[in-house]
Amino acid sequence: MNPTMEADLFTWQSAYPSAPGWKGTDTSRDAAPSAEEAYKVRQAILEAVRKYPMTSDEASAYVGVSPAYGRPRMSELRTEGKVEPSGLKRRNASGKPATVWRAV
Repeated sequence: MNPTMEADLFTWQSAYPSAPGWKGTDTSRDAAPSAEEAYKVRQAILEAVRKYPMTSDEASAYVGVSPAYGRPRMSELRTEGKVEPSGLKRRNASGKPATVWRAV
């Protein structure tokens, strides 16, 4: 691994969860949303979960983003201590059980 790539692997960690994380590839970095965009979606998901405990996929649908974009925002909220598992699970579209999150 080259030194630049190695530094990039750890750069994102200092900003996470207040800014979207990415791993050491250019494509990952380029795909990471802007911090402002991620913040807005994170706040919308938090407001949704304050109203109704829901899974990451349910919260994503509620605020109108794809689960692939909403799941990382829920992870950021968990890291920030703003949501926690409710103890319930519901099946997501794939049929697998998913954690139901609630606001703290």
